[in-house]
Amino acid sequence: MRQLLLQTWLLNELTPDESTELLSLSSIAKLPTGTHLTEAGRRNDAICIVMEGEGVVQPSGFRLQSGDMLGEMSWLDGQPASATTVAGNDAKVLLIPHARMNDFVGRNPEAHIQILRKLAINLSLRLRAPK
Repeated sequence: MRQLLLQTWLLNELTPDESTELLSLSSIAKLPTGTHLTEAGRRNDAICIVMEGEGVVQPSGFRLQSGDMLGEMSWLDGQPASATTVAGNDAKVLLIPHARMNDFVGRNPEAHIQILRKLAINLSLRLRAPK
């Protein structure tokens, strides 16, 4: 599972000790096709990383593959999900509850800075992307 974190843009620079700790705070869920991962306008309580299968953003049809994540912006700003995402192809996902992520970054200030920097870069890239 550490390899999964290393595929994930937000967490791919964690040290081995940090990734081990974060994995210990996580759980795995197997979700049948069509299960909602997030619902637009509703609060979600976890960062979700696709391990197997996929997540499908509705209505755009954008597909999240292994290593892709969702819920990181809700963790950051506490706002409801901006999109509905459903499990596709009987997805298997890694869930990091927001409260546990907060505890993790509180104990790991270097990781916290790194994660916030990556979120800022990602936001910058989204804002600069041609429309």
